[in-house]
Amino acid sequence: MKANTSRTHATAFDAFTEVYDAGRRRLPPDLLAPAFAAAGLGGGSRVMEVGAGTGQLTATLLDAGMRPVAIEPGDRMRELLSRRYPGLPIRSGFFEDQPVEAGAYDGIVGANSWHWVDPARGYPLAASLLRPGGALLFYWTFSVLEPGVQRRLNAEVFTGPYANQARDPDEMPGYVEEITAAGRQEMAASGDFAVSWWQSTDDTFELRLAGYLDYLRSFADIASLDEPARAHLAERVTEIVGPTGSLSMTDRVYTVVAHRIR
Repeated sequence: MKANTSRTHATAFDAFTEVYDAGRRRLPPDLLAPAFAAAGLGGGSRVMEVGAGTGQLTATLLDAGMRPVAIEPGDRMRELLSRRYPGLPIRSGFFEDQPVEAGAYDGIVGANSWHWVDPARGYPLAASLLRPGGALLFYWTFSVLEPGVQRRLNAEVFTGPYANQARDPDEMPGYVEEITAAGRQEMAASGDFAVSWWQSTDDTFELRLAGYLDYLRSFADIASLDEPARAHLAERVTEIVGPTGSLSMTDRVYTVVAHRIR
């Protein structure tokens, strides 16, 4: 994805750390294994994780034997990371504010985070932090419910202040292809990296109503609303799904790898 250099909602998630943690799933490790292989990252690799959040990707890095350094601007998210992963090096601030450690990392990675980085500052810094041939590895998830439920929510709930949550099941694949292609072009235009691999994979799973509500609240546009607006959203979704309902959701997981070229 291309950069969103606005800081308006960049740390909005921090006020709802527990909800974010509950709402953002950890991807099955086998979905990320091809990307790790393409990036040349594995056991012993030293990586910097951009926007670690509450550890959705961190856990996979640790399980793979990597040595991550987590960058997270949110105070409460850093506190949760510290409790969950004792001994994990965790730094505050944004990626662009990190000190230069020439060639200190094998990879720079991130889950749904790199679009918050200013490309004019981020790519040169990333190139300086990576060893020769080191890799960027980022993924984003684009989620859509089963078509019938998604279309009803779009029509009856996801309007006005909730409009950003509308997802067109038919248009999603083309939308993902368009914005991810723009992101690859941005990487190439930096002059510091060459895109070497990318993949879009669909992963379907089941979740309960409470999990779906936490998922919605984990987005900046919803997290930034006042409590009455969030409560109203929950009421309207519950009316359609039912208090004991189960939902089928598909994540289109886009992963991209780029290697340092200078």
